[in-house]
Formats: sequence, structure tokens, C-alpha cells
Amino acid sequence: MIFSYLVIGFAVPVGVYFEAQKSQLAMIIVFGGLFLITFILYFIIQLTGFNVETLLDFYIENQLSLVCILCTFFVAFINYLSCKISLKLINKKEY
Repeated sequence: MIFSYLVIGFAVPVGVYFEAQKSQLAMIIVFGGLFLITFILYFIIQLTGFNVETLLDFYIENQLSLVCILCTFFVAFINYLSCKISLKLINKKEY
């Protein structure tokens, strides 16, 4: 459910900015870009010798409540930014 709120946080400003028909293509570009950035960062971190999987496994197994709380705050922050950006875009279109 948290992931769906994260997707909505990225999708709403894109949909407001590009309107109906162009927003589908723009969302594909945005999510493709996010995937590409994540993919590149993962491999850069792997090249440095840092094992991301071990760190994630440790925190998920031992600190699951902390991970859930941090993810919730991160998604809430993204949705707050999304709301502010969307409101500015809507106000800009009206005037």
C-alpha cells in the first residue's frame, strides 16, 4: 500500500502538468527514468564493494518497525511535495 501511495505521489504532478493524453507517455518516461537511476546507482554501489543486500536484509530482519516508519515518512514527504507542486501547477494554469 505504501508503494501505491509513492506511485501516486509521482503520477499526480505529471498528470496535472501534461494533461490527459500526454500524461501517459510522460509517466512512462518518468518511471523509466526512476528505474534507470536506481539501476545505475545499484551497480555503482556494487562496484565500490559495498554489499547492499546484506545491509537491507539486516535492517528488514532486525529493525522492521523502523524500516516501516521510515518508509511511511518518506512517502508522506513525497506526497506532500507532490501536493505542493500540483497546486502550483493548477494555480499557474488558471491565471
